[in-house]
Amino acid sequence: MTRANRYPAFTLIELLVVISVISVLISILTPTLAASRESARRVICLNNLRSLGLAIQMYQDDHDRALPYAKYSYALPLGWTEPIDALGPYLDVDLPSIDKYGDIVSDQPFCCPSDPGYCDQFGISYFYFPAPMDVATPVWSEQAIAKHTTMSMYERGEVARGGAGRAIFSDASIWHSGGPNREFESDGLVGRNSLRYDGSVGWSVDDGP
Repeated sequence: MTRANRYPAFTLIELLVVISVISVLISILTPTLAASRESARRVICLNNLRSLGLAIQMYQDDHDRALPYAKYSYALPLGWTEPIDALGPYLDVDLPSIDKYGDIVSDQPFCCPSDPGYCDQFGISYFYFPAPMDVATPVWSEQAIAKHTTMSMYERGEVARGGAGRAIFSDASIWHSGGPNREFESDGLVGRNSLRYDGSVGWSVDDGP
């Protein structure tokens, strides 16, 4: 018996077949793994919103049911730190900050893991829908404006039209499909993860504030 007969080798065709089978398996498994990773990131995002929701509820308990005042949506480099500053005492975490190198330091519950860079740029991945709070009467205090906005947007006359289910915080952009410029569709509706006024979190149709 020759050495070649004792140790049979793969033929070129067999090797190509094995490579083809492996390639097919990889092509099948890759989308599944990517979907699993994105599902895990969305769970973290929803947990972030739940944390913000608990802080909102405690803040409202201390401020006559008014939501935190915010003239602008949060943008740390511009010095727009409302309403997160107001929620700080109710969150057992470090608030977003700018380090000595000029970089923004921020983490959960402020950063969505699917966010491709919005949090790094502004300090938070979520848009505060009651902002900007403003009224035509300049003599009102910030607290009075916040109470008026809360009542008009979410309670008085709005509950019957879905006010209690309107978003307070929501993803700042559509990125849960893998990028900020791609539309993620859930049951045919484009939307974002949101914290609603009634305290629930989940998918909200992307129809604006």
